[in-house]
Amino acid sequence: MGQLNSDVNVAHTMRDACKHEASRLERRPYSGRGIITASEGSKRMLQTLTSVSILRKSCDLPVELFYADADELTPDQIRTLSGFGVECINVQSFLAFEGYNARNFSIKAVALYLSSFEEVIWMDADIIPLKNMEDLFDIPSYKRDGQFFFEDIFS
Repeated sequence: MGQLNSDVNVAHTMRDACKHEASRLERRPYSGRGIITASEGSKRMLQTLTSVSILRKSCDLPVELFYADADELTPDQIRTLSGFGVECINVQSFLAFEGYNARNFSIKAVALYLSSFEEVIWMDADIIPLKNMEDLFDIPSYKRDGQFFFEDIFS
């Protein structure tokens, strides 16, 4: 019984420490709906531009594109994306992620945390949106569960 109490106390201490650290992280205010995506710089820029330009033919949702660091997107690329109404956000511009290597799948979790949207659609750079993405918020399972996932083609 003593070990169980000790384990519970350790778990509570860890939980409290995590809450304390999380409370120190910068947060953006949440509101509205939007699309978030990430960039791998020049490696995926053509896909990103194609995806966003097709998206804009049917959807006016705001878009936030997260990128790992100042070396990942050039000022010209940021200006081009801005022309499509895309807000480009450098993950390392947030104190909590300064120096963080987001050049991997973890950028998805970071982008979700840093997004200013209350409801989000994650859109990979290689998605070709043929319908208004905003309609995804009306899918019955999303309305019921508050989430909806598509399987990856390779799963």
